[in-house]
Amino acid sequence: MSNPTLINVVSGKGGTGKSLLSAVLARMVAQEGAKVLLVDFDLFVRGLSHFYYLFTKEKRRITSNHTVADFYGVSGENIFTHEVNFATERFYEVDILPAVSEIEAQLDYLEIERNTVLKAKHLLLQLKKMNYDYIFIDNRAGVDELILETSRVCDLTISVSESDPISKTTNENLLRHLRASKSGKVYTIINKAKFLRSFEDYEKSMEVISSDFNIIGQIPFDVDLFEKFGSERFWDIANTTRYAYALAETWNKLANREELNHKINMKRFPRSDLWPGGMNSPVFLNRFERMSVLLSISFIAAYFVYDIVMYGSFEIKDILLFYGVLMLALPVLRRLVFWNRDKLKR
Repeated sequence: MSNPTLINVVSGKGGTGKSLLSAVLARMVAQEGAKVLLVDFDLFVRGLSHFYYLFTKEKRRITSNHTVADFYGVSGENIFTHEVNFATERFYEVDILPAVSEIEAQLDYLEIERNTVLKAKHLLLQLKKMNYDYIFIDNRAGVDELILETSRVCDLTISVSESDPISKTTNENLLRHLRASKSGKVYTIINKAKFLRSFEDYEKSMEVISSDFNIIGQIPFDVDLFEKFGSERFWDIANTTRYAYALAETWNKLANREELNHKINMKRFPRSDLWPGGMNSPVFLNRFERMSVLLSISFIAAYFVYDIVMYGSFEIKDILLFYGVLMLALPVLRRLVFWNRDKLKR
């Protein structure tokens, strides 16, 4: 049995979406046949544990097994002093080790910081003995001794940043500290990238950032995905959106560089800049925009049919309407032309 690849997911500041990114990516990799474990190292925010809490239909006690808090000795039980065979919970296609057993558990945060580096290192070394292909560590935001030590122990570190100036600054600060501490291989993913309204925009932006070796991907802000957040259907569609498409491309780029065994089959995403691939295909218009254009075309077509059947001829108002239809159709035709051009290139 080979040792699992430990991937430390960090960020220079909170709110970058690293927990959701970790969960969606882990599921997609697991769907390719890999055995994957998610670990919630963030005892403060508990993003992954909250996802699992919703998955359990908001049960107060989400696990009766040992948690990360138990290992740190801040939940009333200290299991740090001996070898542990963690009994994990099942979260869709992956296993998960929650931060706490109850999502609202009150912990002694001052106690967490005592020997935190030593405890984290010991926990990671135990995780390395587990029978998985990949273990994703959702770490806490910011930079401190814990982040630096876990990045040294893990095989890869992914820093999740946003594209705004504050996020860029905090991410660069984090990367400087990681380089200074001689951490392992570190890559950056730009999450919630705005103004990527078309697939053309996405590919152009990827060409721009490709000059930076450390940036391996840019994930667009997906209106459809975030509109569904918290709903029962959220996890059903989360790995079939344009968000997931860009994340899958990013993982495959990382897999190529690091010679990882499991790549995500991009055929699972119906390539379409229009609508034939379905509402959950990786298109770069939100659902309202797509429905609005479709309904507009439908009503205009119905108008023409009615006018011709009832009156049998065009009038000046019909010419104006036809011009309006043409102007509405031009962006759609442009998308179709670029889509076919991209297809020919492939």
